[in-house]
Amino acid sequence: MGDALLIAASGFLLGSWLLYTYYPADERARVAHGCSTTDKYKKQDYIKEPNYNGYRSLHLDIRVPVYLSNRTEYVVAEIQLRTIAMDFWASLEHDIRYKVDKTKLPEGINEEMLECSGKIAEIDRKMQDMYRRIKAAEKNTASPALSELKKQDRE
Repeated sequence: MGDALLIAASGFLLGSWLLYTYYPADERARVAHGCSTTDKYKKQDYIKEPNYNGYRSLHLDIRVPVYLSNRTEYVVAEIQLRTIAMDFWASLEHDIRYKVDKTKLPEGINEEMLECSGKIAEIDRKMQDMYRRIKAAEKNTASPALSELKKQDRE
């Protein structure tokens, strides 16, 4: 039995991809929709429902076809989707809390980490809102001359 078959038969993870986005809602929906064309295996939305410690990310475990000479095997691959702000928190949390002896953490650190996660999520939402408002304003303030040129280009 080849390695690919052993991996597929055992249900091991074939690969993992971490995708970064600028804003919480925009790309998450597009990637999730794109994965709907494959056989979704498992979805964990830690953006909608953050983990107990404040961790936020969308995890999609999908089944990916591996084409062999005489058949196709399916293995699991993981996609993690998060904003730059979510990754900022996750990276620091990993260094501050995850890699240390949990019994030696000062009292209240877990609560502070959760509070920081909430503040960062609020900043994420504010940045997304500002981005959307700027884009809407750009659409509404296009000059009449530019609008006329665009109209002529379409004709």
